[in-house]
Amino acid sequence: MASLTETAYYARKTIHYGILALVFLIVGKIVLNLAIDIYRKINPPPPPPPTVGFGKLPAIEFPSKDRPRLTLKLETISDALPEFDDQTKVYLMPVALPNLLGLERATQVAAKLGFLFEPVAQSNRLFEFNKASPVPSRLEYDIITGNFLLHVAWFNDPDFLKQKFLPSEPQAIAEAKGYLRTAELLAEGLAESDVTVTPLKAKGIELERAVSLSEADFIQIDLFRQPLEADKPNITPVKTEGVVRVIISGSREQGERVIYTKYDYYPVNAAGFETYPLKTTQAAWEELMNGSGYIVSSDKNEGQATVRSVKLGYFDAYEPQNYFQPVYIFEGDDNFTAVVPAIDPVWIQ
Repeated sequence: MASLTETAYYARKTIHYGILALVFLIVGKIVLNLAIDIYRKINPPPPPPPTVGFGKLPAIEFPSKDRPRLTLKLETISDALPEFDDQTKVYLMPVALPNLLGLERATQVAAKLGFLFEPVAQSNRLFEFNKASPVPSRLEYDIITGNFLLHVAWFNDPDFLKQKFLPSEPQAIAEAKGYLRTAELLAEGLAESDVTVTPLKAKGIELERAVSLSEADFIQIDLFRQPLEADKPNITPVKTEGVVRVIISGSREQGERVIYTKYDYYPVNAAGFETYPLKTTQAAWEELMNGSGYIVSSDKNEGQATVRSVKLGYFDAYEPQNYFQPVYIFEGDDNFTAVVPAIDPVWIQ
C-alpha cells in the first residue's frame, strides 16, 4: 500500500501534467484556428458562379454625340490596369408602363409645383402645363416615366435680377431637397445623395458659371443617385449634371424662387439583383482605344489623353434603361472621363 507521501506526490504530478495538457490543448486550438484563418485569407474559397438570372442583358444606351479625336495613353500609379473581381451585381430597374393614373399623378405633381390649369397634350405621353403669373412658366411632364422639365421665363421681368436673396450652399441643398419633398419627388436614392452646388450668373437670357456666390444671380443644385455599393460610384452621361437639377433664384416670391428643374430619376430595385461575369480591364481598355465606350468629358477635342485611374462603377442614364449596369470608369488629365460597359459581352444581347 502506498504511503500518504507517495499518494500526494503522484497527485501533484497528475495535476501538473493535467494542467500542462490543458494549456497545450488551448494553445494548440488557438494556433490551429489562427493557421486556418491565415490559410483562408491567402486561399479564399472561390465565389459562387454568377447567377445571370436576368438572362442576356440589353446593351447600355449611351447618348449620341461627337467623339473627341483622342489618342489614349495609360499612366496609372502602378503603370498597369487594376484588377477587380470577376463578377458583380446587375440591378433591376422597374419598367414604367402606361396606365390610367399617369395623367392624374402628373396633375397632382404640377399642382404642388404651382401649376393649377389643365395641361395640353403634346403627345400620348408628354403633357405641358402652363401659367402666366407671376412669371410665364411651363412644365413638361412625361406621364409614363414621371420625369419632367420646368422652366420659368425669368428674363421676361426686367427687374428679376435685382433680387439677391440667394441661399448659402448648405441652405441651397436643404431648400432644393425641401422643394422636391413637397412635391413627393425626393426619392430614397436622392435624400442622402451626393450633391454639387454651382453659382451661376446671367448673360443675356443664358446662364453661365459665376466665379463666386457673391457674384451670382442664381445657384444650381445637382443631385446624384446615392451609390448602391460604397466602392462603386455612379456616373451620369454629363459628369457635372445630376439625375436631378434645380436652379434657385434670388427672389423670395412663390413661383419665382425655383426657375428650373430637370428631373430624370429612375428607381432601382436594390434588392432585385443578379450577378454577372465581368470582362477584364484589359479588354475594356482595348475597346476604349479602338473607339468603343462613351466619352463623358474631355477638355480636349484632339491630341493625347492620359488616363490615370480606372474604377468599377455604374452608369446612371437620363433615359430609361431596364437594368442598372456596371461600367469601367477611366479618368485622367484635362477632365478626361470615359466609360466602357463592364459585363462580359457573352451576356449582352
